[in-house]
Amino acid sequence: GSQDGDSADAPADGTQAVEVRAAMQRYIDAYNTGNVDQIKSATCTGLRDRIRAPQGRGMVILDGMSEVQVTGDVAQSLVDTHVTDGGRATQTKTDKATFSNEQGTWYFCPNAQPSYST
Repeated sequence: GSQDGDSADAPADGTQAVEVRAAMQRYIDAYNTGNVDQIKSATCTGLRDRIRAPQGRGMVILDGMSEVQVTGDVAQSLVDTHVTDGGRATQTKTDKATFSNEQGTWYFCPNAQPSYST
């Protein structure tokens, strides 16, 4: 089912927040596999050419997301993650993340800017 609704500059509604969170989880899951093709498929189209295999060690764990804001086809959120490596875990850190909506699907998209059509 697809809903036709235009919301500008609003906190994400429940559905959008769930979809943006799912996009972040999809990216992290792909990143953790180390598989470049999977990472590309979880990243917005414009950045896929720049994807390289992760150099880091350990598994990234998504602790939570907050303050999801949607502006047209771009969403922004605060993302809490930590990394586990063997028996050790890093402290949780909070980063800003941006997402892009492409044909109804949200993708992790660092540095995405809202596009304003005139």
